[in-house]
Amino acid sequence: MRAFVLLLAAVAYGQQTGALTGKVVDSVTKAPVPRVRIVIYRLNPSGPASQLEARTNEEGVYRFPALAAGRYSVNADRPGYVASHASGTMNEIHQIKAGETTAVKEIALTPQSIIRGRVVDADGEPVEQAHVQVLGMRRGRQNYGGPGGQTDDRGEFRIAKLPAGNYRVLVTGGRMGPVTFDPASAQRLIYAPTYYPAATEAAQATEVRVGAGEERAGVEIRLQRVAVFRVTG
Repeated sequence: MRAFVLLLAAVAYGQQTGALTGKVVDSVTKAPVPRVRIVIYRLNPSGPASQLEARTNEEGVYRFPALAAGRYSVNADRPGYVASHASGTMNEIHQIKAGETTAVKEIALTPQSIIRGRVVDADGEPVEQAHVQVLGMRRGRQNYGGPGGQTDDRGEFRIAKLPAGNYRVLVTGGRMGPVTFDPASAQRLIYAPTYYPAATEAAQATEVRVGAGEERAGVEIRLQRVAVFRVTG
């Protein structure tokens, strides 16, 4: 009798939940992508669990078999690819209904693009611990708050996880040297934030173009000195 009651309870629970399934492919080769981390978020959940995680199989397929009815978003991420939320490919909300399986539109993950190069000072010497920021361009306008990193002891940097597109590369901070005095101009000089290849103004920067899955190397930024003025009043 107890087993029968448990069976009825399990059936009732199954009728109160739904399932979600989908597939992940490479946007370039169209091949299935295995071992992708799939995270789903339940919007405005009434229970404590608002996030669940699964992995795709060798065929790129994932499945969440028992979800409470409600509205969910889906994100996909894997090393070597741009996360689906970062590339703007996952903006849909999926409605899970009890007793039904919802099939999510195929997710096409884009292979990451990489920008690699080095930072040097006015004498061509490497600059370590300089902050390098990659700023995306959209319709001719520069976006702020892009990904970044620091140069190593050889002045080299590598910025990964980039969607394909056009970028400006900006260097700030780090061991960029102290204020120096130029006898010829009688001015105090300091290294300024510098865009690739050697520009202190954004409008003078050269954009770096990377395609999906491309690694662009040889991006060398030569820091520029500017005069320092003392303001009193």
